[in-house]
Amino acid sequence: MTQSCDGDWVRYGDSCYRYYTSQMRWMDAFKTCQSDNGFLTDIENADEQAFLQNLTDGGEFWIGASDCAGIWLWYGSTQPWGFTKWDTHQPDNFRNNEHCGEIRPHGMWNDFPCSHTRPFVCKRKVTLSFCDKTWSTRGGRCYKRFPGTLTWINALKLCQSNSATLVNIENFAEQTYVNVNHKIWN
Repeated sequence: MTQSCDGDWVRYGDSCYRYYTSQMRWMDAFKTCQSDNGFLTDIENADEQAFLQNLTDGGEFWIGASDCAGIWLWYGSTQPWGFTKWDTHQPDNFRNNEHCGEIRPHGMWNDFPCSHTRPFVCKRKVTLSFCDKTWSTRGGRCYKRFPGTLTWINALKLCQSNSATLVNIENFAEQTYVNVNHKIWN
């Protein structure tokens, strides 16, 4: 059994991180992370903050912090923060319109209007992989594409001989991952 991060995700500690350079509003970034089985990153300590600064090449990006009635929380959590790195005089809720957290290029936290766009970092737990090294892992499942063209029944038998079964597509992301846009069996 191994622990790993899929594809574009980078491991740090017991989590995987993915930096999206495309700029989105905070809620759109949040939804993108959710669709990738993650969440907008929280930051637990100075070491993780330094890792994120390195991952993003010191650029600005959204984090999973937001406020409700002036109380700042990591989205989906009710726990108080053990670590913060607010910039001087922040959060200030300028013009009563800054309710989402960002990291500025110099590494300090800032409250910012959620309607603006920023790159962002998603985070999720490292996945346990029971997959053989010749298989790929995504979302806790193992995948392997075998060469050649087979009938459906022969493809099923080949999978079964490898202690597996044919893939059952559960969502669009999985469909994209296995690339079912081409003919798999006759």
